[in-house]
Amino acid sequence: MRKKTKYKKHPVKPDEKYNSPVVGKLINKVMSNGERRIARRIVYQTAEVVEKWYQEQQKKASQKQKEESKVSPVAEEKKGEEQVPKEEKEKTETTNPPFLTVLEKAIEKVSPDFEVRRRKVGSGVHRIPVKIEKERGLKISLR
Repeated sequence: MRKKTKYKKHPVKPDEKYNSPVVGKLINKVMSNGERRIARRIVYQTAEVVEKWYQEQQKKASQKQKEESKVSPVAEEKKGEEQVPKEEKEKTETTNPPFLTVLEKAIEKVSPDFEVRRRKVGSGVHRIPVKIEKERGLKISLR
């Protein structure tokens, strides 16, 4: 039997707007008949919708916090203690645009950890679970 040849993986170009290779792969997946311009437009329009939704969710969350602080004075004391860690979390979250954070969370939730491979043992064929690498998980989740 011949050895399997290992192919070089060509790097996927990141997109222009977000400069992210994951978005570049998503555009390539959406693309049909080689029309990258249309695929780019579809992904960016979707990104705008997601960003609007994300901003609405942030507004609702801030309104709920304001209402809770008005209702109980105990919440104000706790709020003063919790402000420092929240600011640190916000700094890390604001480094990426909302679309990228939502996309990364969605891919993380959807990507599988294991894959079933067939293995011949004796005269029978068994299915054996095998751990998946990150690249393979990303590829499967973008399908």
